[in-house]
Amino acid sequence: MQTEIEGYLNSLSLSKGLSNNTLISYRADLKSYLKYLQTLRIAGWTEIKPEQLYNYLAELSRRRLRASSISRKVSAIRGLFRFLNDSEKIPVDPTLTLESPKIGRKLPVVLDYQSEVVKILEKPDVSTALGKRDKALLEILYACGLRISEATNLKLADQALRDRFMVVLGKGSKQRVVPFGKEAAFWLREYLNKARGKLAKSHSQNYVFLNHHGRRLSRMGAWKILQSYAAKAGIGKKVHPHTLRHSFATHLLKGGADLRTVQELLGHADISTTEIYTHVDTGYLKQVHKSCHPREAGKTAAR
Repeated sequence: MQTEIEGYLNSLSLSKGLSNNTLISYRADLKSYLKYLQTLRIAGWTEIKPEQLYNYLAELSRRRLRASSISRKVSAIRGLFRFLNDSEKIPVDPTLTLESPKIGRKLPVVLDYQSEVVKILEKPDVSTALGKRDKALLEILYACGLRISEATNLKLADQALRDRFMVVLGKGSKQRVVPFGKEAAFWLREYLNKARGKLAKSHSQNYVFLNHHGRRLSRMGAWKILQSYAAKAGIGKKVHPHTLRHSFATHLLKGGADLRTVQELLGHADISTTEIYTHVDTGYLKQVHKSCHPREAGKTAAR
């Protein structure tokens, strides 16, 4: 049964272009499911009935797992059985009636520009090589709305300082072009010209952001940098890897950007993912309604 699971994961890697993190999560989910099947003494995929799947979901609920975690496990299991059915390993897909738990949409944490974002961006000590690196990293994260993994995977050939844009490799190995402003361009140039050479070693590759060993800055390393400066700035909110990305999107919408443009800049495949940012600031929505609706104060509807 493990062989079929690996075959399914390999097919996902080749056909769907899923990230390594997603594949790792799916593998762990299916390994856990396989252990559960072993407790039932099930020796083959054809032995599984829909009621056993519902019993497994009930077991997950008893463990008090979050709805989002259970939903991901359901997605992995449903995809596995679809793969087994398509490859004729099983005659019927037992997950056809299986439903995922309802997940409430959690609003992202967004920082205020003046009182929080600016304070974080001003904290690095730019008199040092590491400080210049941190300053450039934070400016780019906020200027471009990058995922932290996208920033740490940037290569020297990916950014064009003169034209102030960069080519970003996002989820599913999809490329997108993202512009950035003068401030981010200035600090990126400062880092590349005056600091990166001090961090680079003979084994360094052509990644933009390096750690103090001269290797590519890791995702966790970048997250710790962001959290460190948020703490120094006295930010009381929980700062996550996506916090500057969420703030970037929300601030663009508040500034008048349309949703499709923000979707393109963030690299979202589905605009419904981007729409969550329209729920973050109800004050902004009221402002737009007041300025645009013909029946608002001071306006007369056309008859």
